[in-house]
Amino acid sequence: MHFEIPKTHIKTFKEFAGHYLMIVISIVTALGLEQWIESVHHSHLAEIASKEIQQEIRANIEALDVAFAHNAGQLKAVSATQAALVEKIRAGLPAAEINTYIDEQVRKQFSLSLEWPTVRHEAWDVAVANQSVTWMEPSLLRRYSIAYATQRDGQADTKLGTSTMFSGTRFVDLSTDLELGAIDPRELARIMRQVRSVLASTQNNLTNIRVELQKALDTKGEQVATASTSSDVH
Repeated sequence: MHFEIPKTHIKTFKEFAGHYLMIVISIVTALGLEQWIESVHHSHLAEIASKEIQQEIRANIEALDVAFAHNAGQLKAVSATQAALVEKIRAGLPAAEINTYIDEQVRKQFSLSLEWPTVRHEAWDVAVANQSVTWMEPSLLRRYSIAYATQRDGQADTKLGTSTMFSGTRFVDLSTDLELGAIDPRELARIMRQVRSVLASTQNNLTNIRVELQKALDTKGEQVATASTSSDVH
């Protein structure tokens, strides 16, 4: 800001006070206007960032729904097949009959067809990097933060759960035994139970993520930015 000091000769205190007051008012007005312009700018950046984040979240929800539907079909089929196999083993049916069932039904379901969607986070990362999130409404920012944190944690939990509940090496071994036609029905039932557990755990994680993403989209009645966009100068 630049101010021109009056070059007129001030003769009285009243004239001095008048010029001084004019300078003070000019400075305060300029500072207030500058602050308002900056607030409007920050509010605009926050609004753009929020729209991009919401668009990204909607895309993630669609990807989650596709993966969930696929996994649900797999879980239903594997659960039914594994339950039937266990029932035959418990009933003490002849090995030939159990092996026939394995050849006709289990072989079709003996796979881990698990889908995990590619959940994006670039819009959120950009908003954090350029500090647009600092100008968002706190409650809205909280929901966004929780949504993306749930995405990250859900993916980590799924990886941990898969490695904990599922034996990949044993799965490959049993796949080979199944191809050779020399498989222990009990071992097969155990590994299929692992597949069920992994699918069920993944579905639970996908559900939790979707819940938080949907909450993040519920922005009715909230302002995007904390900065005032009115014409009032504070």
